[in-house]
Amino acid sequence: MADAIENAVKTDLIKAVLREKFDKLTPEDFASVAGDRPGLIAKVAEKHGISSEEAEKQVVEAFASATTK
Repeated sequence: MADAIENAVKTDLIKAVLREKFDKLTPEDFASVAGDRPGLIAKVAEKHGISSEEAEKQVVEAFASATTK
């Protein structure tokens, strides 16, 4: 039970960090790529007008910062 609560808190934290970092993505954008990291990277690149390589770097950094909090 405690693990489920901890996982839910981590998931919410990751979502909050991603929403803050990638503010041009709508809730619908996030819903369409839920659980799909390559899809998230492609969506970030598209909406933020950056290369897929830069988008991947930023997504990795965002996940890293969320998981170290």
